[in-house]
Amino acid sequence: MNLMKENQDNKKSGRIQYIFGIVFLALTLLMIICSVGVNISWFVDVPNFLILAGGCAAVVFLSGSTHSKYEVAGIIRKSVIPMGVLMMAVSMIAVFFKLDSPDKLFPNLAIAALELIYALVAYFVFLILEHRWK
Repeated sequence: MNLMKENQDNKKSGRIQYIFGIVFLALTLLMIICSVGVNISWFVDVPNFLILAGGCAAVVFLSGSTHSKYEVAGIIRKSVIPMGVLMMAVSMIAVFFKLDSPDKLFPNLAIAALELIYALVAYFVFLILEHRWK
C-alpha cells in the first residue's frame, strides 16, 4: 500500500516539475523577446520548420527497423543540429547567389539563421523528452 502511495506522490511531483519547467521556459522566452524588442513574428518561418521536421523524419525512417519513442527521440536529437546546419548552409548559398539587391541581404541572412535556432530548440526539446521517456 505504501508503494502505491509513493508512486502517486512521485507522479504528482513529476507533473508539478513539468508544469514549472514549461512556465519558466515560457517566461524566459518572453523576457528574451521583450528585452531585445523584437516582434514575435520575426521568429516564425513555417516552411523552414517543416523542412527541418521532414528531414528529421526522413532520418528516423532511414535509420532502420521500428523504434520505441525513446529511441526516436534520441535519433532526432542526434540529427537535428546537423540538419539545421545543413539547411543554414544551403540557405546562405541561396542568399549569396541572389546578391543583386543588397537591401534584402540582412533579412535573408536572418531567415537563414532561424533554421539553426529551430534546430537548437528542437535539440533541447528532444533532450528533455528523451530523459523523460527513459
